[in-house]
Amino acid sequence: MQQLLTCEGIPGPEDEVAPRALEFWNTFVEYTEDCIAEDMALASIPYAREQTSAMIDKICQKVMAPVDCHWDTLSSDEKKAFRDFRIDSRDLLSCAYRILDNSIIHKYVDLTTKAILASQWREGQAAMFCLLAFDSQANDASDAYFSAVFESGALDHMVNCQHTHPGLFRTAADFVGQMSGLLRRKKLYIGPAVHFLFAALRRGSSPDHAARNINIICSKLRSDLVSETQGFLEQYEQFSAQPFATDY
Repeated sequence: MQQLLTCEGIPGPEDEVAPRALEFWNTFVEYTEDCIAEDMALASIPYAREQTSAMIDKICQKVMAPVDCHWDTLSSDEKKAFRDFRIDSRDLLSCAYRILDNSIIHKYVDLTTKAILASQWREGQAAMFCLLAFDSQANDASDAYFSAVFESGALDHMVNCQHTHPGLFRTAADFVGQMSGLLRRKKLYIGPAVHFLFAALRRGSSPDHAARNINIICSKLRSDLVSETQGFLEQYEQFSAQPFATDY
């Protein structure tokens, strides 16, 4: 069943097997989760975890967006089918967390940071898209894993590189916006997070998307942003000077 996630083509319009394979893996993960929850001492549990771990590697490959020139040739229905596959895949990964625990977060953080630092934008976007499946798991126990995204220099690398793909900026802005709990617990990341979001805003490819996540950070971290007020205002002034700047 692992091979069903390795067929050629974009899931949906070109690869009709992968969406059906997700149905099997959802059932597999749910059954394994039930066995673990009921504390069933089955000899197959380690094997099930091993297979689930192998599956999530393949999922990351299948949700990778095609290159722009290929994407532009797809019809609106074909694009929707691929987006639906990505959403279903992320739901599956969220369920897989209950089997693999924080090891799955560690894996996707590692994939994300390594790909971005190597300027592999599509791979980085796919891994970070998968990482967003676990935003609700951000807590004291998982902070060390999520913190690695901020500590790795990956976000700075995106900002400093002129060729960062807009799709990665959008996904990374979502990630930062969803990490408000982590930022509250690890205040040293608030400044870099705000800097990144305003940098995404200034790129102009999807300013409304970045603005929504700035709004999320401001609403959830209002009191924590007091120490960043000066830097926040400076970032805003830089953005407002851009020709594409509009009121949110």
